Amino acid sequence: MTNQAKTYRIKGSLVEKAKKLHINYIIDRKEAVDEAEVINALILKGLETVQNSDIARYLELREVGEIK
Repeated sequence: MTNQAKTYRIKGSLVEKAKKLHINYIIDRKEAVDEAEVINALILKGLETVQNSDIARYLELREVGEIK
């Protein structure tokens, strides 16, 4: 398996939440970490638990404008 990186567009509101997690990690652990590592951790955790129904629900919320 090759180690490939890919760029994704992330919604601004989610970026803000990820930035808060990043800052909280640094404050709590007193250890610097790249913001990308926080995103990778979030994706890894999500990939292990997300169900098709979760994706469908997200798409529904986006369609009705509850997620912008």
